[in-house]
Amino acid sequence: NSNELALPLIRKVCKDSQIEYGNSHELTKLDQFYDLIHIDGDHSFQGKIQDLELALENLSQDGVIIVDDYNSKLGIEVKKATDLVVKKYNLKLISFKTFTGHALLKR
Repeated sequence: NSNELALPLIRKVCKDSQIEYGNSHELTKLDQFYDLIHIDGDHSFQGKIQDLELALENLSQDGVIIVDDYNSKLGIEVKKATDLVVKKYNLKLISFKTFTGHALLKR
């Protein structure tokens, strides 16, 4: 998968950063906060809500969440869930016209 291919490059570029990689459904609240969280996972409505709420619990005050597939044809449920979470938690959303339609969320 593309994430496994990108991980060595990310580790090389982000030498001084801690990188957590894994299935979000296997993670629980982490012991620290992160400045950047990239979510490219569950495309179901409920799964994306769970991913985003877990990310928010672990996001630093000035942190950013990147959501993959926000504007893609495969991400209809991703967009619905993300929009709901943005409204519920009063987040700022910036949508990018990338190949997979990324969105950036910030408090």
